[in-house]
Amino acid sequence: MNDENNLIAENNLFRYITFAWRNKRPVLIRLLIISIFTVVLVLFMPNTYKSHATLSFKSDDGIGSSSIASALGSFANIAGINAPSQANATTKDIALESILSFTFFMELYKQNDFLVNLMAVEGFDVYGNSVIDQDIYDKEAKKWVKGISHPQDAFDKYLKKVTVNEDDFKPIITVNVLSLSPYAARDMNSSILTNIDKFIKTKDVNESKRAIDYLEAEISKTQIQDIRDALSKMITQYMSKLVTSEKSDTYLFDIIEKPYAPIDKYSPKRAIICIQVFIIFLFLELLHLFIGFVYKKEIKFSFKEGFSIKSL
Repeated sequence: MNDENNLIAENNLFRYITFAWRNKRPVLIRLLIISIFTVVLVLFMPNTYKSHATLSFKSDDGIGSSSIASALGSFANIAGINAPSQANATTKDIALESILSFTFFMELYKQNDFLVNLMAVEGFDVYGNSVIDQDIYDKEAKKWVKGISHPQDAFDKYLKKVTVNEDDFKPIITVNVLSLSPYAARDMNSSILTNIDKFIKTKDVNESKRAIDYLEAEISKTQIQDIRDALSKMITQYMSKLVTSEKSDTYLFDIIEKPYAPIDKYSPKRAIICIQVFIIFLFLELLHLFIGFVYKKEIKFSFKEGFSIKSL
């Protein structure tokens, strides 16, 4: 019985191969047309370039939310309160989330050069300059032809162009920016790094100053030495944070690799696209032949009559 089934299967396979071979001409013509169309289409796709920067976030030297939370815990113990322990977001976590936040983007939105690179670049020239779409932004007059883009529209485009990746095993961060111009991608990446550093630094400095003013006021109101010591410890932590913000040019991170203008495109992968399209349509053609072989019918298409089913 098994030998008979194997013989039938082999016979059907041979008949299907013969059937496919007899109909190879229209299949090959359609695959050729699709392949040519795909090649022409991908040739018109603009090149996209990716500029990336590699960063290493600085440790807080013990001057972070964890150390301040420890001081708060000491104060709570003095007051006889059991303060619940919880995970606190580090400065690094806040910075990474801020890069892709609308609040931070609004700082970039105010910078005309960044917005032009984001919204109006259509390519670059051989002299190393980004080419601006004159229908969007008049470079000579330095004004937007149809008005400046809405912040939310610009933010949507920003999220499509900017990605932040964190290494799972090492404290390394990579910031990537895509653009039709490698020079625009580099400039936007540099602006993001500069502004996120200022953004977080300003936030931390302002919070620390307000906290110091408040804690100094509270110290003057109490005569209990243990409480004064705990408050003084907290002031020291905030003061250390202020010192850290001024002791180097960068507050958040050390730059391992600065953003640069890549000479090689990031996308599209034209060869891969052509191969994928060919394989997909080859599979569909073989499926079409198999259906015709099984049901003894052929599906045909013409621009005059549309789709039609013909018995074989």
